[in-house]
Amino acid sequence: MRIIGVSRSRVFYQTKPRPRVADPIAYDKRRINRLSDTTVERILELLDANPHSGVDQVFYAALNNGIYLASLRSFYRVAKKHGRLLYQRHNTKAKQAQRKRNASPPHVRATAPGQVLCWDITFLPGQYVGQNFACHTVIDLYSRAIVGCVVAERENSHVAAAMFDDILTRFPHVKTVHSDNGSAMTSKRLGKLFAKHGVARSFNRPHTSNDNPHTESVFHTMKG
Repeated sequence: MRIIGVSRSRVFYQTKPRPRVADPIAYDKRRINRLSDTTVERILELLDANPHSGVDQVFYAALNNGIYLASLRSFYRVAKKHGRLLYQRHNTKAKQAQRKRNASPPHVRATAPGQVLCWDITFLPGQYVGQNFACHTVIDLYSRAIVGCVVAERENSHVAAAMFDDILTRFPHVKTVHSDNGSAMTSKRLGKLFAKHGVARSFNRPHTSNDNPHTESVFHTMKG
């Protein structure tokens, strides 16, 4: 066998082959702990919202706000794969600034109460250090009245959908809901609910925090 270049193990397994697995699992499906597409999108949103911060800073800032999506190492892997490491983002800052200048600001108009709603989520400190609660708040654009407010352990599209289901029942003539581009705001669950009630959605421009000033003012008063 040495002369013909065949090992003994090859001859052995050719005569006595290993038993085959009846239903083999593909390699890419074995990683049950891999990050979901939704989690990756949220990590990218956090990185894009902080273009001047490193991955460490973004990770720990989110952690301080009660948001834990993945480990710090996973943040780095996602950032590297999608070109969001700090030096990679610096190279695209000029392009982002140009897109921001070219983007027209959202324009919504209300002539009476119950036509346009604005909403956002802020984090309120809890009893202990590092403990935060997500405050989902909806205001009427015309009257500035708070029409819905739910405090939950974390930002949650299910909580938001239940809150808006109640609000749209009480205010059936709502035409538009304005918000930023957070994961809860852009969720499919909320989109289906708005479509069911015939409500249009309006969003902030990317990386522009002052496109929802009325809700931010409510949060400032709330925390002050």
